[in-house]
Amino acid sequence: VNALTSCILKLEKDGVGFYSTDSHNVFLHADEQSAAKSPLNPSRIQLKSSKHIINASDLLLAKEAPNLDEIFMSQPSVLNFISSVMQTKLYPSTDPYGKFYANIFREGDGLNYHFDRSEYSISLILQPSEEGGEFQFLPNSRTIVEGWDEMILDIDDI
Repeated sequence: VNALTSCILKLEKDGVGFYSTDSHNVFLHADEQSAAKSPLNPSRIQLKSSKHIINASDLLLAKEAPNLDEIFMSQPSVLNFISSVMQTKLYPSTDPYGKFYANIFREGDGLNYHFDRSEYSISLILQPSEEGGEFQFLPNSRTIVEGWDEMILDIDDI
């Protein structure tokens, strides 16, 4: 973990990757400006996310990085463990850039409240935040939020 964290931070310092800022709703799709929907409908509330991203291709080129393909893609034990936890057969991604990637969050950055587009994803947190940095997973919450006419949560809290 320490070798991987050090490598990722060095790549960021060397200018590898890109900085991403995004305005999105919780569903990560276009804002629905329907007059029939309240301005507080979850599909209309715009949230901000920002981070530095280093993709799999760049991580695999780094000499200092552990071989992440070997760890995550070739080791049946990792995939089998996750498959057993999820109780379904999973397959590794073949996307050369997005099969894994590093998100680096600096002061003011964050990945705001959202529902992922993929059925499965794994977040491996390598370094604790100095403050804040709350990670939440709420099973089956998408169906609940989709049924709301107005966001019940305090917008300043998400």
